[in-house]
Amino acid sequence: RHFQPEFHFPKTLVVLPKARVEKDEAAYMPLLLGVLNTLFDRGVQFATIDDTDLDRIPAGPHVLIYLDPEYAAQEALAKLVARAEAGDDVFVTGDFSQALEAGGARQTELFPPLAGLRWLGDYARGSEIPMAPTPGQGTLNPYIGHPRSLFEAEGAHVLARDSGGHAVIAMRGLGSGHVFFSSDSG
Repeated sequence: RHFQPEFHFPKTLVVLPKARVEKDEAAYMPLLLGVLNTLFDRGVQFATIDDTDLDRIPAGPHVLIYLDPEYAAQEALAKLVARAEAGDDVFVTGDFSQALEAGGARQTELFPPLAGLRWLGDYARGSEIPMAPTPGQGTLNPYIGHPRSLFEAEGAHVLARDSGGHAVIAMRGLGSGHVFFSSDSG
């Protein structure tokens, strides 16, 4: 007899944005540790996985948390879309359209396919913006946040808006799963 342990993926996976971790790990770690500690405190069983390995996850459904990836990794975003279409729920925060190479063009055309939102512009870095749930959203409370960008819905259902009416939190059905997006990076 041989001992052959078998790993079973938990339902919740925190997806690490490899490009962001490699480029500015020191700035990213407090955000990541805050979310990991919250999951620990609430007794959620989870694992972490690099965004480059999303295609290695067995069939779900899973809950994927992708925190403020910042940089446009088209391959990872395509894998997230495929995961949602296959039935996973994907939570994305912050931004994912910045060019990885210095001086490269921002890729705002990546927002509609994943989040169902059209990018309109950015808030000033560090802005504190009041956000309110859209009518009928009983699970959200008004709060002051730090959204990165201004959006309008392009296929997404808006869950919260800023005082100017721009989408801040939205949900998009994609295949048999969902993508939840929050422009709030904190």
